[in-house]
Amino acid sequence: FPSPSPSGRAFFYPNLTFTRHSHTIYYMNKSIFLIKAISGFFLFLILVSPALATKPENIAVGTGNSKRPSALVTTAKMKSCQARESAVKIRMTQLTKLVTTMEITFDKIAERVQKYYTDKVLPSGRSLTGYDTLVNNISTQKIATQTALDKAKADISVFSCDSENPRALLLQFNTNMKLVKGALKTYRAAINKLIVAIRTIPAPTTTPTNNVTND
Repeated sequence: FPSPSPSGRAFFYPNLTFTRHSHTIYYMNKSIFLIKAISGFFLFLILVSPALATKPENIAVGTGNSKRPSALVTTAKMKSCQARESAVKIRMTQLTKLVTTMEITFDKIAERVQKYYTDKVLPSGRSLTGYDTLVNNISTQKIATQTALDKAKADISVFSCDSENPRALLLQFNTNMKLVKGALKTYRAAINKLIVAIRTIPAPTTTPTNNVTND
């Protein structure tokens, strides 16, 4: 996008003029596209990744209706679980890192939008009613996302085939990641609300002045 003219009032291309207001709309539309594109990709990975880690029933220990003696069944499933334990933990860790990356991306977009409002919109003579409320809502959703992510990370640390019910722990992790996904969606929506609100601020009206010449 072109740099502002020396007057700071418009942006020029041959036969085209972009005012500050149209530049704001362009910037906000670009931000919305960016956040939708990034979040769509990451949320898809979050949705499918828990299922790809391993099937919960495949790591269960001491369950099943096999006709073999229960001790043999338990031993066999324990070995099966232990063979997958490292891979499961790695997958869980990778998934939480993915969410962390997405959260950081959202943080940066929110910061850029707020900086744009402070540095560009306010100096142009326009302001947004309820701006502080929208910003506070973004902060609230960020905290909620981090809380959900911390819970998922905590459950990873206790996952072990030696635990009483490793299958239940894996199911809990999958549930946690669904909660994280929901929190990320709400966080994204809060940022979008701010972007849309800034984008729809009406352009400042100018009052024409009449030059009166006294003879």
